[in-house]
Amino acid sequence: MVLQHEGARRRRQPEQGHSHGGGDAGQHRGGIIVDVEATPTVRTAEVKAARTMIERVEERFDLKPERPIGDVAYGNAELLGWMVNDKGIEPHVPVWDKTQRNDGTLSSSDFEWDEQANEYRCPQGQPLRSEWRIFKRPRTRITKANTIIYHANQAACSKCPMKSRCCPNTELAPENWTGR
Repeated sequence: MVLQHEGARRRRQPEQGHSHGGGDAGQHRGGIIVDVEATPTVRTAEVKAARTMIERVEERFDLKPERPIGDVAYGNAELLGWMVNDKGIEPHVPVWDKTQRNDGTLSSSDFEWDEQANEYRCPQGQPLRSEWRIFKRPRTRITKANTIIYHANQAACSKCPMKSRCCPNTELAPENWTGR
């Protein structure tokens, strides 16, 4: 991740197309690199280093990076949320998109969102809902990971011809689904 400060000027511009650690750092002119942290090529180490660099720049130089630049390794939801929501920083990194699958299973784009019904529709037309019944005390349906889980009706799902592509890790025989 490259942290640039807009108030300072660089003496030498990087060569055309040059990039620091990936991303589009060579295309951003008018700043200087204020911190670098070497890490092994492990995403968790790179994410931890990004936090370290941002906090170190604030502490050492009393600067708050406005637009850090990085590659897809920095585009995970936790780090982006921390930068935007907690630090008020506008990161310039591609979002790490894990929604498209290449293993034969269905991707999230295979499901259609119905705004009015507040549900998804699977490729077989079955609804996926966050709640299937109304409780006397309304529930938020938001998990500790700050997500909402949508699921299908078990009876319809267990008989679906696309079940192995939709949820390959739940290969239970239909009779095992009763009583759940």
